[in-house]
Amino acid sequence: MNGSTLYRRLLTTTSALALGLNVGAAHAQNAAWNPAPGSNDWDTGGNWTPAAVPSDTATFGPSNKTSLTFSAATTNINTLQFNAGAPSYTFTLSANNFFNINGAGIVNNSANQPTFALTNTGYLNFHNSAAAATRS
Repeated sequence: MNGSTLYRRLLTTTSALALGLNVGAAHAQNAAWNPAPGSNDWDTGGNWTPAAVPSDTATFGPSNKTSLTFSAATTNINTLQFNAGAPSYTFTLSANNFFNINGAGIVNNSANQPTFALTNTGYLNFHNSAAAATRS
């Protein structure tokens, strides 16, 4: 096999691999916290509808579990939206949990306020233009 043929094969293989990498590109996920989730862990997909941990907008309404914890070391979200009638939720970050809010921030349409409890070096970070609370 000469150098030209080897180069073409390498180029074809590399191009096919590059195209294949884009097939499963991740998209931002919206989800709503379930009214009766199986646990209080934010990072459990089955606690959300659809059954996937959100990365774009997390919506909250009435639920029998309103004290949430985090099992992942780092959790990223763009928007936390509390609908009218949502109870007061508590989010506890501990043991070096990082909760990064990267987009619109917190939108609270409820009469109740969410609470963020930072214990044992938990971190709540607002990035880009994320706002700590707004009412629409």
